[in-house]
Amino acid sequence: GLPSIVGITETLLDASTTNISLSGYTLVSRLDRRVGFAESVGIALFVHDSLVARLVHVSDSVLSERSWHVFHIFRCQFRLCTFQPHRQSHCATFCFLHR
Repeated sequence: GLPSIVGITETLLDASTTNISLSGYTLVSRLDRRVGFAESVGIALFVHDSLVARLVHVSDSVLSERSWHVFHIFRCQFRLCTFQPHRQSHCATFCFLHR
C-alpha cells in the first residue's frame, strides 16, 4: 500500500510557491528556504488523507530546518521530526538535534 507519512527534504521552495500538493495526501507542515541561511533548502511533511486527523504539527525550529510532529494511532503517540541534515557533517546534525 501507500505510505502513511511522506517527508520531503530539499524542496527548494520559497514564498513565491504558494501551494504544493501530493495526490492522496494532505500537507501538514512546510518550512521553506530561509533567507540568510547558506544551506537552507526547505522541508515538507504530508500525511495520507485517511489519517489527516491523526498527525499534529507541533512546532518548527528557529535554528535549523526541523519540524516536530505527533502522530496518534492505536492508543499511542509517535513523535516525528522532519529535518534537513547539515551538509558538512551528519554527526554535527544529530548532535544539534537536542537543541
